[in-house]
Amino acid sequence: MAAGAAASAAVSKSHASLRAGNAEWQSSSDPASRTAKMKDGQTHLAYKAEHVIDLDTEVILAPQVYPGDAGDTATLTTSVEKAETYGAGMELSLAIAEVVANKGYHAAATLTACSAVGLRTYIAAPKSGGRRWDDKPPAWELAYRANRRRGCGARSRRLHRRRLERSERSFAHTCGSGNERCIWLLGLENVRKRYLLTAAARNLGLAMRKIFGIGTPRSLQGLAGRVSAFVYALVALFAGVTPVLMALRCPTQPTEARGTGDIATRCSKIPAFFNGRLSAYVGSGSN
Repeated sequence: MAAGAAASAAVSKSHASLRAGNAEWQSSSDPASRTAKMKDGQTHLAYKAEHVIDLDTEVILAPQVYPGDAGDTATLTTSVEKAETYGAGMELSLAIAEVVANKGYHAAATLTACSAVGLRTYIAAPKSGGRRWDDKPPAWELAYRANRRRGCGARSRRLHRRRLERSERSFAHTCGSGNERCIWLLGLENVRKRYLLTAAARNLGLAMRKIFGIGTPRSLQGLAGRVSAFVYALVALFAGVTPVLMALRCPTQPTEARGTGDIATRCSKIPAFFNGRLSAYVGSGSN
């Protein structure tokens, strides 16, 4: 009976550890990670990724990574300050004047902190009943009502439509296309470095698309057909123009003496020669 009781106690202890939250348990190999429920319903050790983007250019100004249990209202001002710190090291001055966020970031204390540093907030307010301000600082009520007044305007609706489109697109590029949804690294600093490089690559793609019209190096594969067609047309033009130029250069000499026939014969074979090789190159590039 004693052995059986000890075994059942051990099983109960292990089950209790599985049910424990982040306050009672942490990973021995990665203490900074937190247990979190994924979108598919599974539970994993996770971190929280947060983007501060420019709504005009879609550039990620500050890709931040926090522990998985960090609240949105607690990390908003930190992320904005980090974006301004990154902007201080750029040649062009970066000044953030407005903050647009979803209702998960709405809190009176957060609105007051943003208002204290001169930021105009357009944060969606969750549906709730009347609020009492008797036991709260007056600055909280002022920041809350100012944010609510701005949120009812047409500018706020335009900004939120752009936020829905461009912020979600940045996460799709980094976490989806960039395969950062699951990272096999331990430690908050290592995860931050990896995520920062992925966000930098995404910003580089935006710059390439703006300058060259192509956002990724893989997109260059589509240029193989156009380049080959251009080279083929150039060679065909050279083969057709060369006899005419030779005739204009020596109009008094016979054709056989000038050797125009030999040049024309050789040039006529150039398009067929390049056609086989360019078609083979395009076929290998498309694979």
